[in-house]
Amino acid sequence: MKDLFQKIIYCLGTLDITLSLLPIEILRTDCLRQAQTDIVACKDLGNFYNYRSSAQLEILDMKNLFLSLLLVTVTSTAFAQNPYEKYKRNWKGKQLPDISLVTLDNQQLDNKSLRGKVVLLNFWFTSCPGCKVEYPGLQTLKERFQNQEEVVFISIANDDAAYLENFLKKNPLNFNHIASGKPIADKSFKVLGYPTNIIVDQNGIVQHVKIGGSPQSADDIEYEMKMLLKNN
Repeated sequence: MKDLFQKIIYCLGTLDITLSLLPIEILRTDCLRQAQTDIVACKDLGNFYNYRSSAQLEILDMKNLFLSLLLVTVTSTAFAQNPYEKYKRNWKGKQLPDISLVTLDNQQLDNKSLRGKVVLLNFWFTSCPGCKVEYPGLQTLKERFQNQEEVVFISIANDDAAYLENFLKKNPLNFNHIASGKPIADKSFKVLGYPTNIIVDQNGIVQHVKIGGSPQSADDIEYEMKMLLKNN
């Protein structure tokens, strides 16, 4: 990547040198020729002409093209190398790994019990800044789907059971809660950051991954889940 940047910068520098070496007489001749048919600003100021010849303009077009290609290359490369985007791409379309979870109220959740349902897996912990930002919206999200048994919301927190239960008393969230979930996050899902929301379809296939929290997180998740319900 560094070599590519150096080559492009070299080409741009070469174009600038080419512009500066164009003979002034060529500019003048070209200017006078085009002035006969075009509206051209051509004013003699000693050896300076407020005009760029067609040759110069072509070179400038080439320079602009190089700059555009550089911008596209940098943007595409940065996007491709972003570990979070790579994580999303790697998970989309994959089968949900084997899981066997026990909630705070001793319910058993596994791949078999989740089959045929749209599932949200929310990986978080109570002191996570991004988790706090999206947290209020998640309760509203759950309420929007409260009468739909084909949707399951699972909260997998890093906090231990006692701490999580105390937190939930003060900050209700009507999900299926899993405590001490860091081993699951690390080993089964290799979570890179918090919060991470993974949406799984009715066939146990990961369809959407969202990393990071925002006030709009719940709306984004709701849209993806409704699309899966609609297309089933």
